[in-house]
Amino acid sequence: MPDDWTNLANQYGRKSVMSLAIDDATLDRETQRQIPILFGMIADQLHGHERSGLDYGCGAGRWTHALAKTIQGRVTGFDPCTELVAMARGEIDTDYVSGSPDAFFGECRHNETQFDVVLAAQVMGAPGMDTEATARGLVGVLAPGGLLVVVDHMVDEPQPQRWWRFRSRDYYESLFSRHGIELREIGRLMQLENEITMLAGRNAG
Repeated sequence: MPDDWTNLANQYGRKSVMSLAIDDATLDRETQRQIPILFGMIADQLHGHERSGLDYGCGAGRWTHALAKTIQGRVTGFDPCTELVAMARGEIDTDYVSGSPDAFFGECRHNETQFDVVLAAQVMGAPGMDTEATARGLVGVLAPGGLLVVVDHMVDEPQPQRWWRFRSRDYYESLFSRHGIELREIGRLMQLENEITMLAGRNAG
């Protein structure tokens, strides 16, 4: 039976990752406006050796190519929603994978695959996500010294809704601290009418 995200992707396409109230042209304009802000902040955190990246929860690849350009390397985009991944535009510096998170992380462990930069942008608030398991998986594929970036709508008071879980910055900082990554805020930006917070930290392991 199709899940909610499959149904949303089939009915609304790429814009289901941002807002059902917009059209594709608005999605593209907002994405292009955000890219220099978001990836400028990420670029400021790089050490210069980063060449491999993971865009976890990539959807239709809204950020994947921008991350690859920022690190001047190659990025894998992963999303469990096959329908969204099928909408991603392939670039020479990107690869896309779909399937279950457990299978993806398991294959990475089996192949000893690790990434210099892991980006989880507006994915951790997905309803039904096991955030502990996801944090453990993300840290597990992060190379020693690698950079983890978490981007999401963060509010002081939790606001569970059908389509999203709005959590606090403290929640994410505490979550990843338990898995060995000390996150700190590196900036904020707007998406439509909502503020998005960016956290980043390095794998000391």
